[in-house]
Amino acid sequence: MDRFYDIGKLSIDRKKSLLIDCHAISFAWWVDVLDCSKSWARQRIEMSFEDILAKLKAGSHFVVIDRKFFPFDKEKHFEIGFSTMTGEPSYYLFIWVKDESMPAILKKYGLRELA
Repeated sequence: MDRFYDIGKLSIDRKKSLLIDCHAISFAWWVDVLDCSKSWARQRIEMSFEDILAKLKAGSHFVVIDRKFFPFDKEKHFEIGFSTMTGEPSYYLFIWVKDESMPAILKKYGLRELA
Protein backbone atom coordinates (compact mmCIF):
# COMPACT_ATOMS: atom_id res chain seq x y z
CA MET A 1 0.00 0.00 0.00
CA ASP A 2 1.27 3.50 -0.83
CA ARG A 3 2.47 5.62 2.09
CA PHE A 4 1.86 9.35 2.20
CA TYR A 5 4.05 11.84 4.06
CA ASP A 6 2.95 14.86 6.09
CA ILE A 7 3.99 18.04 4.29
CA GLY A 8 1.60 20.30 6.24
CA LYS A 9 4.33 22.17 8.09
CA LEU A 10 6.48 22.93 5.03
CA SER A 11 6.54 26.54 3.85
CA ILE A 12 6.39 27.27 0.14
CA ASP A 13 10.16 27.93 0.18
CA ARG A 14 10.83 24.56 1.84
CA LYS A 15 8.59 22.83 -0.70
CA LYS A 16 10.55 24.42 -3.55
CA SER A 17 13.81 23.38 -1.91
CA LEU A 18 12.49 19.83 -1.50
CA LEU A 19 11.52 19.70 -5.19
CA ILE A 20 14.96 20.95 -6.23
CA ASP A 21 16.70 18.36 -4.04
CA CYS A 22 14.50 15.53 -5.36
CA HIS A 23 14.91 16.65 -8.97
CA ALA A 24 18.69 16.48 -8.52
CA ILE A 25 18.55 12.79 -7.50
CA SER A 26 15.57 11.69 -9.60
CA PHE A 27 15.59 8.88 -12.14
CA ALA A 28 12.58 10.37 -13.95
CA TRP A 29 10.51 13.55 -13.96
CA TRP A 30 7.93 15.15 -16.24
CA VAL A 31 5.13 17.68 -16.49
CA ASP A 32 1.53 17.07 -17.51
CA VAL A 33 -1.09 19.67 -18.36
CA LEU A 34 -4.86 19.40 -18.15
CA ASP A 35 -6.62 21.88 -20.40
CA CYS A 36 -10.27 20.82 -20.52
CA SER A 37 -10.93 23.14 -23.46
CA LYS A 38 -8.74 20.73 -25.48
CA SER A 39 -9.02 17.37 -23.72
CA TRP A 40 -10.45 15.69 -20.62
CA ALA A 41 -7.16 13.82 -20.15
CA ARG A 42 -3.83 15.10 -18.93
CA GLN A 43 -1.17 15.44 -21.63
CA ARG A 44 2.58 15.19 -21.14
CA ILE A 45 4.33 18.39 -22.22
CA GLU A 46 7.83 19.75 -22.55
CA MET A 47 8.47 22.35 -19.84
CA SER A 48 11.68 23.27 -18.07
CA PHE A 49 12.03 22.42 -14.40
CA GLU A 50 12.45 26.13 -13.61
CA ASP A 51 9.18 26.99 -15.39
CA ILE A 52 7.13 24.34 -13.58
CA LEU A 53 8.75 25.24 -10.25
CA ALA A 54 7.58 28.85 -10.74
CA LYS A 55 3.98 27.57 -10.88
CA LEU A 56 4.10 26.20 -7.31
CA LYS A 57 1.86 28.38 -5.14
CA ALA A 58 0.45 28.15 -1.63
CA GLY A 59 -2.80 26.66 -3.00
CA SER A 60 -1.09 23.91 -5.00
CA HIS A 61 -1.73 20.28 -4.08
CA PHE A 62 1.71 19.01 -2.94
CA VAL A 63 2.56 15.33 -2.31
CA VAL A 64 5.34 13.07 -1.11
CA ILE A 65 4.32 9.43 -1.61
CA ASP A 66 6.21 6.19 -1.11
CA ARG A 67 4.75 4.24 -4.03
CA LYS A 68 4.48 0.59 -3.09
CA PHE A 69 1.90 -0.59 -5.61
CA PHE A 70 2.68 -0.01 -9.25
CA PRO A 71 1.70 -3.16 -11.13
CA PHE A 72 3.39 -1.96 -14.32
CA ASP A 73 6.52 -0.74 -12.56
CA LYS A 74 8.94 -3.27 -11.13
CA GLU A 75 10.95 -0.77 -9.08
CA LYS A 76 9.33 0.77 -6.03
CA HIS A 77 9.99 4.49 -5.69
CA PHE A 78 8.94 7.77 -4.14
CA GLU A 79 6.78 10.21 -6.06
CA ILE A 80 7.16 13.88 -5.22
CA GLY A 81 5.30 16.67 -6.94
CA PHE A 82 2.38 19.00 -7.11
CA SER A 83 -0.60 20.07 -9.16
CA THR A 84 -1.56 23.70 -9.56
CA MET A 85 -5.33 23.11 -9.45
CA THR A 86 -5.92 26.87 -9.54
CA GLY A 87 -7.70 27.26 -12.85
CA GLU A 88 -7.32 26.31 -16.47
CA PRO A 89 -5.06 24.86 -17.47
CA SER A 90 -3.80 22.82 -14.50
CA TYR A 91 -0.17 21.70 -14.40
CA TYR A 92 1.22 18.59 -12.72
CA LEU A 93 4.85 17.89 -11.77
CA PHE A 94 5.94 14.30 -11.18
CA ILE A 95 9.39 13.45 -9.78
CA TRP A 96 10.41 9.82 -9.20
CA VAL A 97 13.23 9.00 -6.77
CA LYS A 98 14.57 5.57 -5.86
CA ASP A 99 13.70 4.39 -2.35
CA GLU A 100 17.32 4.19 -1.26
CA SER A 101 17.88 7.88 -2.10
CA MET A 102 15.03 9.19 0.06
CA PRO A 103 16.08 8.70 3.73
CA ALA A 104 18.37 11.75 3.67
CA ILE A 105 15.60 13.86 2.08
CA LEU A 106 13.02 12.68 4.61
CA LYS A 107 15.40 13.52 7.46
CA LYS A 108 16.44 16.91 6.03
CA TYR A 109 12.81 18.07 5.74
CA GLY A 110 11.53 16.31 8.86
CA LEU A 111 8.96 14.35 6.89
CA ARG A 112 6.98 11.71 8.71
CA GLU A 113 4.52 9.18 7.41
CA LEU A 114 0.85 10.12 7.85
CA ALA A 115 -0.93 7.87 10.31
